[in-house]
Amino acid sequence: MALNKFREDLDSELNYVREKSIEAGPIDRQLADNWALGGSGAIDLAKSVIKACSRQKNSDNRPNLLYGDDCHSIEERLTMVATEEYVAKEISIGADVKRKIEVLEKNGFGSLPVCIAKTQMSISHDSKMKRPLNN
Repeated sequence: MALNKFREDLDSELNYVREKSIEAGPIDRQLADNWALGGSGAIDLAKSVIKACSRQKNSDNRPNLLYGDDCHSIEERLTMVATEEYVAKEISIGADVKRKIEVLEKNGFGSLPVCIAKTQMSISHDSKMKRPLNN
């Protein structure tokens, strides 16, 4: 678990989140202070990610992905991450993004794992939409 530290964060807030993370049982938890310190503020986090990745490999020494190799399209992979990880009921992909996906798949990138970047304030493009607390 990465805990991002910012200038305005109080030690009491950071300690509270650390304590709650222990209850959730992550492999490791690290304070990420790269906002203030740059790369040197994320060295422990990077080491923790390497450690977690090495533990999450299967017998073929490959990481366990949320979706299998039989899930070939980018849209299928996006749907799987949205519904399984972010508890979405469905996804909506605009025409412009669908065209970009077609180009990626046409150029041989359709079977690669997807990486999803989103705002830290929401589970979607809409900053007012929040993840239910009971999930």
